[in-house]
Amino acid sequence: MPRSPSRCSAPLAPTAIASASACSAAASSLARAVMLTALVSLSLCTSGCYLAHLARGQMRLLCARVPVEEVLRDSDTPPELRAQLGRVGEVRTFAELGGRYTEYAPWPGDFVVTTVVATRPGEVEPVTSWFPIVGSVPYRGYFDAESAHAYAEKLRRRDLDVCEQKVRAYSTLGWFDDPLTGPMLREEEDTLVETLFHELLHATVFVPGDPEFNEGVAAFFGQEARVRFYAEVDGAAAGERERRIVSEHRRLRAEILALRRAVENLYASDPPGPARAAPSRPSEATAVELTGYDAAALAAELPLGDACLAISGTYHADTAGLVGVLHALGGDLSAFLARVKEAAEADDPRAALLGEPVPER
Repeated sequence: MPRSPSRCSAPLAPTAIASASACSAAASSLARAVMLTALVSLSLCTSGCYLAHLARGQMRLLCARVPVEEVLRDSDTPPELRAQLGRVGEVRTFAELGGRYTEYAPWPGDFVVTTVVATRPGEVEPVTSWFPIVGSVPYRGYFDAESAHAYAEKLRRRDLDVCEQKVRAYSTLGWFDDPLTGPMLREEEDTLVETLFHELLHATVFVPGDPEFNEGVAAFFGQEARVRFYAEVDGAAAGERERRIVSEHRRLRAEILALRRAVENLYASDPPGPARAAPSRPSEATAVELTGYDAAALAAELPLGDACLAISGTYHADTAGLVGVLHALGGDLSAFLARVKEAAEADDPRAALLGEPVPER
């Protein structure tokens, strides 16, 4: 059976605000943390306790950091963790990451944040929220899973469809040097490598209020960089292996996007009610059959409700177009990154990058 698809990481909405030196003795850094916390508090009149929750979670994460070098020097460090950190070092050298990912936060469990995505009845477009810095985003991220679930239940009581997803990594979009986390390093090695490149893209290019551009290019760049990293570091055979895995993931996502379009067409053609709901169930069964994934495993990894279909479009709707852009650049990933940076300055970054009107999802 094909390996289950990796979950994309996502920037928290909004970018979590806390001082990278909040737990140091430096008075200037502490003052900065206090100032940023005050700025968060000013936003509570519109965002309730959500921003405060993010600030607390970010502070907890940053205070848990230890230098990777210390972890490697510790004789009690498990071999699996040591191996993963060694691979991270190779990625840092390959991508010239400088000071990024030189610290480790031993976060418990298999995820750092829980994201909540919602859609209105009869729609497969995510409900967006607006926040400072990041603009409109199609999800909310929570450090506390119970808080995420409580928010999801609140949305369900309003008759919205909801998708709750566990995420192993997140980005502060370059505001701070994000640490490696325990959940990230408990991923399969090649998924970890892809995640690092995905997050690198977020820290390099980000357009406020354009999640389709931000997540689409990050997901694509992470996959392509993963293939090139293994080909250069471990040899051609490793690169070919990773290309096969990435191609299988893209095939799955293409089928999910096809299901999304089918559901959109269904909602557009039929009024709400049992008659409209009935055809959606065979559509989901067809998607499972076409992908070749075990139905139970697929449901666990990628539920097929409206909200989960919606967020899949955010990350993967432009993949085919981005493949074309990279091909036109002769497969040069550095040139692709330069093109992404250039497009980010345009009024419509997605259209500028794809060189044509944005395709339907």
